[in-house]
Amino acid sequence: SSVYNSDTTDNLYIKPLSPATNEEDLKALFGRFGCVKDCKVMIDKRTGLSRQIGFVRFDTVEEATLALKNMNGYQTEPSAPPFVVKYAETESQKASRRAKIIASQSAAATRNAVNYFAMQQQRQQMALASLISFGATPVPYVVTDLYGNVTYAPT
Repeated sequence: SSVYNSDTTDNLYIKPLSPATNEEDLKALFGRFGCVKDCKVMIDKRTGLSRQIGFVRFDTVEEATLALKNMNGYQTEPSAPPFVVKYAETESQKASRRAKIIASQSAAATRNAVNYFAMQQQRQQMALASLISFGATPVPYVVTDLYGNVTYAPT
């Protein structure tokens, strides 16, 4: 998953920026392709350092497209890695991507819970088998899993 898409938009996603690049630098680099309405350098909330990702929003899609065509692969200096410039995702695309992530995490949590209950049941059965091997008399018990399925232990 990423923060860019193949649909044209007036907003561009740019990486990797130099750690020292600020919003004024970004505006100066991209401003020659049109009217920059907004630009942002992403900052890590914990460290306060640049995430080396930026966004530049132009007045028109045409200006953004011109900037993309000219700046994708651009190097600020010969030793710098080339820019990757893409159209940034829209708010609806961002919401859709986040919903997919949440659904995926929810499914993983359910799988983990099912695995946990299966392991607990297996441990109980192994403990019972161990006790029986030492001559203990088994006591019937019931295990109910996450979905309400009931398993009866042998008597």
